[in-house]
Amino acid sequence: MKKTAISLLLTFAALLGGCGDTTETPLVKEVEDIQISETNASLYATTNKLELHAKVNYDDGSSEDVTQACGWESDDYTKLSISYGKIIPKANGDDNGSSAFVLISAHYKGLSDSTTVELVPLKQLTIVDTNDTNHSGYTDTVYTFSAIATYEDNKTLPIDENNSENIKWVVDGNAISVVVEDGVLKVVFGTGESNITVSAFGDINQTFTIDITDADTSNSN
Repeated sequence: MKKTAISLLLTFAALLGGCGDTTETPLVKEVEDIQISETNASLYATTNKLELHAKVNYDDGSSEDVTQACGWESDDYTKLSISYGKIIPKANGDDNGSSAFVLISAHYKGLSDSTTVELVPLKQLTIVDTNDTNHSGYTDTVYTFSAIATYEDNKTLPIDENNSENIKWVVDGNAISVVVEDGVLKVVFGTGESNITVSAFGDINQTFTIDITDADTSNSN
């Protein structure tokens, strides 16, 4: 019995000694800095969103995307809001109608980085009569209207699924059906005169007038 007990104790001690020899202290990577990937970024006042990205660099030379994990901040939420790196325009440039420059910051574990984003204002909206109605049409027909935006830098862009933030369509008249999808207006009119207005920020707008007659009269002699 004594020999058996001593043998078991020696075996247990050997196992403990072996475990101790293979134990390794885990390496902990230290964050050296955080960087916003985009610099000199800009967006138009009708752009649906601009996405920024942030990464951290570790002391072992590796890096990691932390866009969703870091805190984001705008120094003027009345101009640009930001959440999880996604920027949405809230104003038409600065208070004088020129480009606004907003400081955007990313924060992670006590470290931060920032970049300036330019908000380019809208100057003009132009309605496009895609049906070539020449301001007249008939009932029982779907009419489609789109718009072109002109900005302070003289660039023009269509109002569409990527560029329709702050855009509003209004139909004043006899409308049977009104659908706005991805910045494009689709209308079925009743008889009479109707006004279609596209606008943004309250003071930029254009109106298109169309006179609708009954579809049955188009076939009469």
